Amino acid sequence: MQIKIMEKLKEDIIEELKNAISASECRILQKIDLVNEKIKELEEENKTLKETVEHVHQTVKKKFYLFLDVKESDISDLYLIGRGPLKIELTTKFTKVNILRNCKKLKGTNITITSDLIKAQQERNKILAKRLKEIRKQTKDRCYIKGEKLYINIKAYTVEDISLEEKLEEEKRLSQKQKVINTPSPPIPEEVFESDCTKEAAHERK
Repeated sequence: MQIKIMEKLKEDIIEELKNAISASECRILQKIDLVNEKIKELEEENKTLKETVEHVHQTVKKKFYLFLDVKESDISDLYLIGRGPLKIELTTKFTKVNILRNCKKLKGTNITITSDLIKAQQERNKILAKRLKEIRKQTKDRCYIKGEKLYINIKAYTVEDISLEEKLEEEKRLSQKQKVINTPSPPIPEEVFESDCTKEAAHERK
């Protein structure tokens, strides 16, 4: 009787193990199917992106060569930045200047061009643009920004000039403020002081 019970328990344990292994295999197979589907989706997406990039490359090259008088040898590399804009690397600075000068010819083509500035250049341009705005409020003189310089009439100011000027203005402002703080109050005239004392004494007698 005891042997039969042990055999029954053994059979039950084996059956439970079989069921557990079978369930695990099903879960693993389901996960493999999901991974394979995801890989297939990514492959399709990658294929679409490659086709899109190639189409963009060809379109941009065609527009560049047609409107901007740029040769294929002038372009070092071009690639999409994520899903955003297309970055184009040029072989020479002259080509860059030439493209920026002629980019107005792309009007109506749904293509816009801007210079890819490093962070330091962006900060310098902000300083120049801020001072240009301030100057235009103060004067009607001809002023504009060109080549990282602010021109007022024919005189050019660099970012360093502007920073130094702002520093001097701030020091002057602080100096004037300190003078006001240190200036002693004017003394009270004696006749006024005596008059006030006389009035106070008369008031007390009343």
